[in-house]
Amino acid sequence: MLAVMEHAVLTRAGGSDPPRILRLVGHPVRWRLLQELVRSDRAVAELTELLEAPQSLLSYHLGQLRAGELVSMRLRSMNHLRGGLLMANDEIINVRYMVDDVDESIAFYTKYLGFELLTSASPAFADVKRGNLRLLLAGPKSSAGRPMPDGRTPGPGGWNRIHFVVDDIDAEVARLRDAGATFRNDIVTGPGGKQILLEDPSGNVVELFEPAAR
Repeated sequence: MLAVMEHAVLTRAGGSDPPRILRLVGHPVRWRLLQELVRSDRAVAELTELLEAPQSLLSYHLGQLRAGELVSMRLRSMNHLRGGLLMANDEIINVRYMVDDVDESIAFYTKYLGFELLTSASPAFADVKRGNLRLLLAGPKSSAGRPMPDGRTPGPGGWNRIHFVVDDIDAEVARLRDAGATFRNDIVTGPGGKQILLEDPSGNVVELFEPAAR
């Protein structure tokens, strides 16, 4: 992950360094990179989507910013296993949903489910956050929406889903239906509790689950 370094360069700048810093941040691509990294740590692939620029171009400018000590590579703790490394064990959980319309999806998740908008590069991409869940909303124009080598095109829908635990599922369903939300099914009751599947505007599923009383 990439991050903006905290004041280290500016406090060491002295009389001769500011012109160099200004040259670094004065380039429009590098300025946009810094704006995104001030908001949140980003992987290069995310920056490629947000800026809609080739990865090779962004890697070059990130290299310039790192050389100027304005950006750092933030390495997170890794879990070791025989045969190699696992992915970073981050506090933030990132889930990507393919969507048909990024703006409609932003409205759905912020209005109905209490997410906050982090960034929007609509119509290609946006990300929203609730607690430690960050949801990436990738439209058809995003890099994640490009066809596979065999011709298949990524799209929304399916049955895999994010899962929210609620205290009163009947009240939540009533609230969401009153607000105009669409459900794929009715409440289902099982030994572990009650569940229902809420659909976003693209047909992706969000599960609401009320655990059984213990």
